[in-house]
Amino acid sequence: MSSKNVNAKMLMKMQTNLLVIRKIMNWKQQDLADKLDVTRQTIIRIESERKRIILKKTQYIAIRLLIEKEISKIVDDEERDNKSKMVSAILGDYDDMDDEIKKNVEIVALAGGALASGMTMASIMGGAAVISAAMFTLAVLKKETWLERLDIPENTDGDK
Repeated sequence: MSSKNVNAKMLMKMQTNLLVIRKIMNWKQQDLADKLDVTRQTIIRIESERKRIILKKTQYIAIRLLIEKEISKIVDDEERDNKSKMVSAILGDYDDMDDEIKKNVEIVALAGGALASGMTMASIMGGAAVISAAMFTLAVLKKETWLERLDIPENTDGDK
């Protein structure tokens, strides 16, 4: 798969799952907009577009870094781990994994969807023990980070 296709796929995953991710992170649209220094309308536009990619690579990077920064601030180890695993499962590129692992990713994505539809984090975390074991397996099998998959040149100052 070309890097352009990988990038497009990653951008579309973020765009189509931004609402779920916001719910996992307990952010309102305005909260996310303020953190990214964009308007609420920008967040609404990104979340509502389902057919074509409108999210820019720089926005993707900003959102991913923001998520990682905010997750790292969570004091409770279990909450931090669970949020990290849910976001990774939703945004990760697991096409090369076997069917059993894909099922576990789907479970995590469903949990995120349940959160987005109004379930409390406490009720979703009730099933997190099963998800944790599956996500540990995913972390072990993952070959590269999201940033590596973005195909960003290592040397950004123009030198070859």
